[in-house]
Amino acid sequence: MSNQSSWQQVALKRRLLLLILVIFPTLIATEFMANILPNKGFNPLELIIVLLFGILFGWISVGLWTAVVGFFLLVKNKKKDKDSFLKREKWGIQADTRVAVVMPVYCEKVERVCAGIEAIYKSIDEKGKLSIFDFFILSDSDNPDSQVDEEIGWANLCKKINGLGKIFYRIRKVRLKKKSGNIAEFCRRWAAYYKYLIVLDADSLMGAQTILRLVEIMESNPTIGLVQTVPKAMRASSLFSRIEQFSSHLLGSLFAAGIHYWQLGDGQYWGHNAIIRTEPFMKYCGLPKLSDSLPFGGEILSHDFVESALLRKSGYSVWLAYELEDSYEELPPTLLDELKRDRRWCQGNLQHLRLIFSKGLFIFNRFLFLNGVMAYGSAILWGGFLLLSTIESLIQVLIVPNYFPQGMSLFPSWPVFHADWAALLFMFTLLVLFLPKLLGVLLVVWANELEKYGGMKNLLKSVLLEILFSTMMAPLKALFHGTFILSALLGKKISWGKQIREGTEFSWKEGLYHFYPLTVTGMTLGIGTYLLNPPSFWWLLPIIFSFLLSIPLAVLSSRISLGSIAKEKGLFRVPVESAPSPVVETLEKALDQKAIYLERRLSLSGFRSAVVDPLVHALHLASIGLSKCKKESMEITSWKKQLIERSLHHGPDSLSTFEKKALLRDPSSLSLLHKKIWTADPPVWALWTKNIE
Repeated sequence: MSNQSSWQQVALKRRLLLLILVIFPTLIATEFMANILPNKGFNPLELIIVLLFGILFGWISVGLWTAVVGFFLLVKNKKKDKDSFLKREKWGIQADTRVAVVMPVYCEKVERVCAGIEAIYKSIDEKGKLSIFDFFILSDSDNPDSQVDEEIGWANLCKKINGLGKIFYRIRKVRLKKKSGNIAEFCRRWAAYYKYLIVLDADSLMGAQTILRLVEIMESNPTIGLVQTVPKAMRASSLFSRIEQFSSHLLGSLFAAGIHYWQLGDGQYWGHNAIIRTEPFMKYCGLPKLSDSLPFGGEILSHDFVESALLRKSGYSVWLAYELEDSYEELPPTLLDELKRDRRWCQGNLQHLRLIFSKGLFIFNRFLFLNGVMAYGSAILWGGFLLLSTIESLIQVLIVPNYFPQGMSLFPSWPVFHADWAALLFMFTLLVLFLPKLLGVLLVVWANELEKYGGMKNLLKSVLLEILFSTMMAPLKALFHGTFILSALLGKKISWGKQIREGTEFSWKEGLYHFYPLTVTGMTLGIGTYLLNPPSFWWLLPIIFSFLLSIPLAVLSSRISLGSIAKEKGLFRVPVESAPSPVVETLEKALDQKAIYLERRLSLSGFRSAVVDPLVHALHLASIGLSKCKKESMEITSWKKQLIERSLHHGPDSLSTFEKKALLRDPSSLSLLHKKIWTADPPVWALWTKNIE
């Protein structure tokens, strides 16, 4: 890792190996597919079918070989009991090294944000390295209630763990470029004081041992620009998230090791749970606004892949620390929440089609951009393949074939569909898809971690149920991903709103509203194919079945009660539950005491609290500063006076969100309103304190 040219030579050889492993089986499978078809792929429709099959088979083959090499790499390292990536020689942290731990937030649960910071803070403090680190909560919240609650949470957090001067809170006045703009604004103002940045999400968690190793890796080699850890899922409660969490733990290390094997220093940045060298990041990773409009222009949305590519372009390597444990994140609790997140990512990844052709990028970074596009674009290809295959089968039923395509001949051409060959190819494709899960089970056995997964019996049950569930969910996700691609290509813009991370279920009514089109599609597809071509119906039955059951699948999997039942029965158990690390235990204890973070002098919340509660009022004024940034016009001053008078007589509910934000940002107006409420008659006081318990 210390010699860039050496790892680049190794990487080139490995990628050539991957190319061979993917291309040759794909060519064989594609030729097999062509021979299955009635016309051997010689008419335009069948040619497109064969081409789509080849692309898709090659795509899933990359995943297969990544899992295979990951399995052998992990077994090899375990057998040698040697940490191959994190070489320990010449490790150490210079005395003057400073690290900023930054957590961008947007309308998140304050209790979870503060508990996460507390757990990480205490973990580092126990190692005696707290002097190296400062913590920053970087808020982009545009909801006035969320903003005030964040300020209260920050103040109480600092009081609870003696974090004043070490834990800082700031809120942006202008929210531009979303998360990347939030980080960029921090870099312009404060990052120059820090050698490294550790970037977290609001649901992130990392132990001190992992954080300190990241710093040591950066210290040991100045050519490394970024090191990404592999976050494992935790704190899943619904049935859906528990199954996804189980899959993350079973396959996460496997695929991460394989990805590292192919990428080496050409790695990716996933936007959180990573350490970044500040100077080159600030110098080379500024993100311009692309010309034209969405889906290929505008502000860069999926910024993390682009930033890692820019670091590589500037000569710094990017690594995936697949062997580092104690790095965590949380998952969307329902299928609907996951699809909302996927829609945002899909639109961001589509921009990469344009960035693939940017000047100066390494070839492998261009491949990673294409890989990001295929994560969602493959849904369109799968849909096209199934649609054209269905059309082909219907043609064979409804249209009399031409037995003499080249004129009169003694030997007619007999179109023959080889159903037995198709079944064989289908089974081979399933093997490619499900072999990584088998390798995951073998890895658990090899590492003697069966008890962490509830024992062999529960592990096998969980794997079989996960395969069934993912098989049922795959067509649903693919159809939605396809519609996301099409809507993005049509220029439909989406909002990047608040993320839902826990404690959410949705009703049968909501399930019907969101998923009834899939049910109708399943009924239409099933009846149509059964009447026109029964053999096609049986081939499409898994997809038809998935569409028909979309509503109960989505609704029932969102249930926290079903997730609890599965947990009680030992299903989908993962190591972070059965053997939690100290930082996870600290987080859970902090969340058990979460009321401390939002303690107030009066039992008010949000905007009301900042206006009425003297302590929260003073805290908010201190947070925003006591002087105005610029002179206001007479019209704006008059407007704010009207807001004050209206709110005095009609209460805070008479103000819009925009009007509340305007008052919160103006110390003079807020102070005047606070004074008038405390000196006003009781009826006015009652309007502002009606939610006191």
